[in-house]
Amino acid sequence: MQIYIAHRRKNFHKFWWNEELRSLKEASVELNQMWKAASKPRQGPIFAKRQSCRMQYRKCLREKQKLSAVTYTNDLLYLTKTVQRFGNVGVLNLILVVNAQKLKVVLIAVLLVINLLTTLEIHLIIII
Repeated sequence: MQIYIAHRRKNFHKFWWNEELRSLKEASVELNQMWKAASKPRQGPIFAKRQSCRMQYRKCLREKQKLSAVTYTNDLLYLTKTVQRFGNVGVLNLILVVNAQKLKVVLIAVLLVINLLTTLEIHLIIII
């Protein structure tokens, strides 16, 4: 038996990542390096540029992350409204119904075994 580990590219789960975020991140990293090279000043034009660039990047990042959550939620809502129906059960609940049916079959089998064992005990007691 072989076990496989699925490999995904680094930003697979960040489907909301785009060119705008990439350019803002590059600018932020570049200005941060300039700031460090200038001995990390706490005021002045380099510091002000660094801060404004970081704020733009972080703001855009938060907006895209929020948008992804809204998009994901809206997609789920769309799926729940457009699912095929199986009697009273939608596709999303079909797995639960199937598992409940399997559980019911197992419980009936267990009850039958218990009933069989008790009748065998009664017959063994009568024979002895």
